[in-house]
Amino acid sequence: MWRVAITIYLFIGFYFAASISLTIFNKWFFSEKPTLSNATSTSGVSNGDRYSAQQFHFPLTVTCVHQVIVFILVLATERNFLAMFVGPIERSRSALVVVVPIGIASGLDWGLSNTSLRWIPLSMYEMVKCSAPIIVLLLGWWIGVQALNARIAGVIALLSTGVVLSVTGGHITALSSTDFPFQGFICVVVATVLAGIRVVFAQKALHGDKSSPSISTATFLFYVTPSSAAALVIPAYFFEGVLLEQTFSLRIAQDLFWVGFLIFASSCLAYLLSLSEYLLTQKTSALTLSVCGIAKQVLITALAVAVFHEKLGRVNTLGVLLCFVGIAAYNIMKYQQSTAQYVAVARDEEMPERVEASRDDDVTFTRRSEKYSY
Repeated sequence: MWRVAITIYLFIGFYFAASISLTIFNKWFFSEKPTLSNATSTSGVSNGDRYSAQQFHFPLTVTCVHQVIVFILVLATERNFLAMFVGPIERSRSALVVVVPIGIASGLDWGLSNTSLRWIPLSMYEMVKCSAPIIVLLLGWWIGVQALNARIAGVIALLSTGVVLSVTGGHITALSSTDFPFQGFICVVVATVLAGIRVVFAQKALHGDKSSPSISTATFLFYVTPSSAAALVIPAYFFEGVLLEQTFSLRIAQDLFWVGFLIFASSCLAYLLSLSEYLLTQKTSALTLSVCGIAKQVLITALAVAVFHEKLGRVNTLGVLLCFVGIAAYNIMKYQQSTAQYVAVARDEEMPERVEASRDDDVTFTRRSEKYSY
């Protein structure tokens, strides 16, 4: 048992290291120098006095390159690593048709998320991202896989209130203030909506249903990375192409080498993060990953204050706490629904399958139950 526990803790540490490192890097790599006005923002959240030392303001281009490099790494590790830990890649037209739209939504989500870090504080970014379960619940209800009841309405209200308080500081007029990072706020809101959409449809693709078989994680990663990169080519060229060409013409070869190294290193982090999420879910459950996500957001918010010297007012801090409580309530509700649905499905299965299920440990029980819930 102690070996299993150590392995799980190693996967959790691996996930924390990759996720937090990539988030902090993106903030440092893309963000702009805060002006004097946003140092005393009326929303109660400020960018702080530590900002990007690199100031490479091409998040769409870098995100596109990230996905290209991740795809190359998937191909390079297909036989000697992915096949061992994740499984083989199945090349099929049906998987391509299902995954490509999800990849497009994923690319736009990641590109807009990184773009928002140019202007908004990291703590505000994390709080808006906390509202993704709202989109998941509403979309699940709209497509008929999630019943809307008082508990779900309470979770949505709690998360919505927390996000509004953490972003505005209790002053709705802060959204129209000249020192409010409206560009970044709109980018991260749209990215959060796209994230909720892709989570619902990605889970449906990975778990399958009566009309279509499930898609393996390796196959999903194989198709989602090139499609997400393709989704960013035109936006990156349109919004960043001219300025990117001017920037590269002014930089010396040493600077270009350093930027290229940073982009490649962060691409490796993105690849490791994707693998760590799957391995953690495989060895434990998606519930464990969600709980780790809450702890990660707490750490990132604390690091935003410590590393970037961001400031949170009292109302903003209250909103942050409400967001964390809402996410915790969402995870508890999801676990209870998964358990209830698993029991209902088990009653309809054959006796040998029920006996086999009863011998499984809690980890397998939780993973199997996730097949029947969103």
